[in-house]
Amino acid sequence: MTGKHPEDNDHRLILDRYQEELLAYLSGVDWMKKGGNTAGIDPDHPFRDLMEAISMIKTNLDRLLEQREADQNRLRFQEEQYLSTLEERVAQRTRDLEIEVSKKNHAEKINRVLFNISNAVNTTQGLDELFPSIHHILNDLVELPNFLIGIYDKDEDRIHFPYFRDQYDSGIKEIPNLSGTGSLTGEVIFGNQPLFLTHEMLIRRYHANGMVGTLPKVWMGVPLVIQDETIGVMATQSYTDPEYFSLKDLDILISVSHQVALAINRKVAEQDLINETRRANLLAQKAETANLAKSEFIANMSHEIRTPLNGVIGMAELLMETKPSGQQVHLIDTISSEADSLLNIINDILDFSKIEAGKLRLENICFDLRETFEDITSVMAIRAEKKGLALLSDLDPRIPCQIQGDPGRLRQVFMNLIGNALKFTHTGRIVVNGRLVEGTGSQSNRFQVRFSVADTGIGIALEKQTAIFDSFSQADGSTTREYGGTGLGTTISKQIVELMDGQIGVESTPGQGSTFWFTAWFDRQPEASTPFSEQKPEGKAHHAMNREKDRIHSRSLSNTRQKHIRILLAEDYPTNQQIALRYLNRSGFLVSLAEDGQDAVDLYKQNHFDLVLMDIQMPAMDGYEAAMAIRQFERTLSDRGRGGKNTPIIAMTAHAMEGYRERCLNAGMDDYLTKPLKKQDLLVMMDKWIKVGSESGARSSFPDPTVQPYPMDMEKALEEFENDQAFLNDVVDAFLRDTKQRIIQMEAVTAKRDPDHVSRLAHTIKGGAANLIAEPLSFAASELEAAALDGHTHRIPGLIKEMRSEFDRLASWWDQV
Repeated sequence: MTGKHPEDNDHRLILDRYQEELLAYLSGVDWMKKGGNTAGIDPDHPFRDLMEAISMIKTNLDRLLEQREADQNRLRFQEEQYLSTLEERVAQRTRDLEIEVSKKNHAEKINRVLFNISNAVNTTQGLDELFPSIHHILNDLVELPNFLIGIYDKDEDRIHFPYFRDQYDSGIKEIPNLSGTGSLTGEVIFGNQPLFLTHEMLIRRYHANGMVGTLPKVWMGVPLVIQDETIGVMATQSYTDPEYFSLKDLDILISVSHQVALAINRKVAEQDLINETRRANLLAQKAETANLAKSEFIANMSHEIRTPLNGVIGMAELLMETKPSGQQVHLIDTISSEADSLLNIINDILDFSKIEAGKLRLENICFDLRETFEDITSVMAIRAEKKGLALLSDLDPRIPCQIQGDPGRLRQVFMNLIGNALKFTHTGRIVVNGRLVEGTGSQSNRFQVRFSVADTGIGIALEKQTAIFDSFSQADGSTTREYGGTGLGTTISKQIVELMDGQIGVESTPGQGSTFWFTAWFDRQPEASTPFSEQKPEGKAHHAMNREKDRIHSRSLSNTRQKHIRILLAEDYPTNQQIALRYLNRSGFLVSLAEDGQDAVDLYKQNHFDLVLMDIQMPAMDGYEAAMAIRQFERTLSDRGRGGKNTPIIAMTAHAMEGYRERCLNAGMDDYLTKPLKKQDLLVMMDKWIKVGSESGARSSFPDPTVQPYPMDMEKALEEFENDQAFLNDVVDAFLRDTKQRIIQMEAVTAKRDPDHVSRLAHTIKGGAANLIAEPLSFAASELEAAALDGHTHRIPGLIKEMRSEFDRLASWWDQV
């Protein structure tokens, strides 16, 4: 301490004071405020420079801070502007997106509506379903409380409304003379432009032109256009709110109007096609029905047509046995000849009708070709001799004679060809021969024969030969006028030959004659192929002996019918029941009666029967169903080991068409018996199917009854009833009572237009009248049945009157008898 000078202490004190001043200055600087404070500092202060430097630093710092603050403010302002702009842009983009989404949704709705309309065309059955579907589909876009679709007919200047849903004017169906009315739909159609009308516009139009229907608050409509042609209009309206629709709604209708027009146009075209198809099908069905009816009518009428002719021919033969005078012989010969010619023509027409209907069928039975050939040529030789012609025949000895085929149709071809040769040959001869076609008969069981008929007649020109086998054709018109004939013989022969898998042709020179030839295929009989040269000649005496054996066998079989043979008779018609029961009971059969198909099946299941007679048309269950049920029952028994052979079932029906026969056989029946029931036909059928000491019974033929001018052939009816007058009286009385009730039923159902019921009633009356030989009534009922089956309802009332007239005539006549 002693080493220090006092001056040093003073300096130290001064320095400390300066330091404190400096620290006070520093601590007094407010860095948060602008500006420095150097005013109170001594100029000689040793730290003045430092304090001024600090003051300068603060001043610079203040400037920097001010600049920074200004920059921050400017940046904040810019940020605020940018954010404001960004928000506006986001809001605008959001609005744009919302509009785009709305437009997209609207477009999707439009597309969905268009798709649904197109789909409705494919899923709806007709316009009646399409229009409500369109209304329902459009409601997805615009709610349409009132809506209409109108179709415009330009030719008639008429608009009709197939769809009109309106709370006030739903009764409007159409507007005729559209161009002359104040209709809003007409304004759309003729202007071919959409129309949107406010309430004020509607009022002005109403006062100026009037208006069809109730005045709405707002109305809009659009045309339906196809290929620049307006086919109709689609419109809607509101009766309650003037602001209900807007132009946007109109745009929606415009956007779908073309698709609606296409849908309606397509559906109309489809409906027209369906209608045309239905019409074509109906016409085809009517044509088929008419064809079937024609075939059935001809088949049903074949008996009636042949009956008087057979009667004429038979009476002529009886007259010849009474030793008439020379003039009478000539007259009788003429009657017989003309009747034979007429019968041949009718047979040709009936066969031709079968050909047209596709019903001509061939049998395949065993027969002797030599015997058939001899029979044909011997019969035709007599006719040739009467005309001064020679008829020669020759059959190849290599041809097997015991063969299988259709002798009846083969005979028909020969008769046609030889008959033509006789007709067109005046001098000379006719040669008939048959030759085995080489290579077909040596080893095979199937062989071909070529037959020919050569004549020395007028011949046929080459250019006319191809037309010979056409329907109703002869060589030329002069041939028809001179020689007569229908021209059907060769046509029918051609069809028969083709069914025999053969061919037919002609070779001819005018003035020198013609040769008609045809080929046919046959089968050998099993173990019966002996050629012609090895057969024993038997001749006509042999045929007569065989026919006598047949008659003896038939009588012996009738005498053995007392062996308690049981028959099930299924028949619902009382008259037919009595007749069949009388025939069968008097012949020694035990008969059980079933009045319908179900009853027949029940009886069959409970009892043993040797044969079933099955009527086709019966109530509850018809004959087809009953036969199938019986066959099913037999199969069930067979599966259980309790059954044997099937019991024969014979169909009974008034129908004579081949189609019915096939249907019966397909149902499991064994044979077919047509009505009216004839005693001999019935008994022959019994003989055929009931085996009693023989393989089968023999058939015999009887002449058909003749038609009398009276409503009933009493003599023939008595014969059919075995001269049992009391039984006949009962049957006729029952028939008259039953028929009267059926006619009353028929007249009642006619008002209901029920042709099926009428046809069934007429069918029953037809069969019952035919059984009593009441031909006029049976024919009238047949006519009525055919008209009902054809659907000719307009003819039914008149035909019922005709049938009632014949019934009244029969009833009145019966009372007098």
